[in-house]
Amino acid sequence: MNAELAEIFKTALLNEVEGQKFYELAATQAHSEDARNSLLELAAEEVIHQDYIKKEMAALKDEKLETTDYTQVKLPNPEIYKWGKVDKAELGLSMSVYKIGMQMEKDAVEFYTKCKDLVGGDPRLLTLFDTLVKWENQHYLQFSKLYEQFRNEYWSDQQFAPF
Repeated sequence: MNAELAEIFKTALLNEVEGQKFYELAATQAHSEDARNSLLELAAEEVIHQDYIKKEMAALKDEKLETTDYTQVKLPNPEIYKWGKVDKAELGLSMSVYKIGMQMEKDAVEFYTKCKDLVGGDPRLLTLFDTLVKWENQHYLQFSKLYEQFRNEYWSDQQFAPF
């Protein structure tokens, strides 16, 4: 594995670790068990991403990259992130967590998309980064919907209607 590709993989792995740690930290601040469990499930998904990247890094070191096509892996339904009725004390945390999560996922999509350009036309590496783009984009879309829901609840709670 060349140095540039090794650096890409190290950065990708670090991004996933940072996501995991963020969701674990947010879970410690959650007021409800549903919120805590949802955040811990997100952290667990980041670990799945880490394992995928580590497996591919190891295969590359042996020059035997056999990228598994994870694009068919069924990711959890967006309902997994449904916190139920969020109380007033948790609305601010909910909005913040998902807003930050949206930015992290958006950054990850951009990073993995750039990686596809950097690795040339190697179909094995393109499959790997396509898979990661798909996963991160799915998270972004899920978080975006939840953020909008929590934002609307917050506006309603504050008796603020910007429409």
